[in-house]
Amino acid sequence: MEMNQKLKEFGYEVTIKKDNDLTHLCFQAKEGEENLYLKELEQRFFLYKDELINKPIKKEAMSYVLNELESKAKRCNKMLFIDICLEKQYKEVLEQNKFYKIMQDEQLKNCEEQLWKINHLYKHHHLYTSLATIMVLQKHVKIYDEFEKMLKERTQKELLFYYINSSNSTFDRELCIDGFFTYIEFIARRDVFVVCIYDGMDKKIHEISSTKEKEVLDLFNEWTIKIEKQQRIKNVFEPSMFFFDKLMYSNNDFYSKLNTTMTQRFRELLSTIYTRKEIEEWSARYIKGECPKFHFLNANNYFFYFGENGFISDKGNKDFYIVEKSINIQENIKKILHQQWEKEVDENLKSIL
Repeated sequence: MEMNQKLKEFGYEVTIKKDNDLTHLCFQAKEGEENLYLKELEQRFFLYKDELINKPIKKEAMSYVLNELESKAKRCNKMLFIDICLEKQYKEVLEQNKFYKIMQDEQLKNCEEQLWKINHLYKHHHLYTSLATIMVLQKHVKIYDEFEKMLKERTQKELLFYYINSSNSTFDRELCIDGFFTYIEFIARRDVFVVCIYDGMDKKIHEISSTKEKEVLDLFNEWTIKIEKQQRIKNVFEPSMFFFDKLMYSNNDFYSKLNTTMTQRFRELLSTIYTRKEIEEWSARYIKGECPKFHFLNANNYFFYFGENGFISDKGNKDFYIVEKSINIQENIKKILHQQWEKEVDENLKSIL
């Protein structure tokens, strides 16, 4: 009501209609009418106008509206963004009230990926926002970049720590800590940077929030230390096979050359020569580095390495033969294949009278 009364002083009758998260503001005066729309989203407000040729409202009235909406955004702990479609008629008043194009900021114009991950501003170069919000976005991009850098460094240094782009369209990243799998989402709530952590069933299990870069990183590292301790105990009783499963079902030779039955048999065989942790560590090395190559031997057999041992896959018998690494490995492979061939021939000869 206060806004209506104030805008009357500028010569406008304003009709405000709200439909769920969309507010329609219709400004009527003798000269004509103007229609503005305010879309409320989880983290922000988005102001735009229809494409009809309407009569622009007075600069003083528009200035008042912009300041009121910016104040509303602050009260709601959100940010206000303005579509470039208002630029043609309101560029002067936008700049007078310190609203600028995001793309004009030197620090932000090349940060489309970060702004999308944090704010879902997939067309940020078509938006205006306040100078105060631009400064907040700069800070959030810096925190995001430092967070990404830290997680990538830990992925390189810690074998069972794995941080990648998410295959789930709902979330930004995936993280696995020694078999503990999570999704990560980044959110900007005005000046607060938020890291939301979800389990594999998309249920939020933890949240970190701060206005300070160091505190966000420190809080996250504290949480990962807690998870690592938890996993050390859990893996004694319920060994994780996260990295092994990921290796077996990624786009590689394991996936294309082994069927489900053989993958299960290979898992069982590995368990007789390696510990769970050794299987996971070798699998993690292959996922982060180069996957073992399968060498064609014949229609039924491939040879490949896993860890310190070589293996011959036998598609016909759905089994594997272990071949120890040695200078005579080629001869040993031939012996195994010859023994296999003799065994099959002997079986087939039984039917000959």
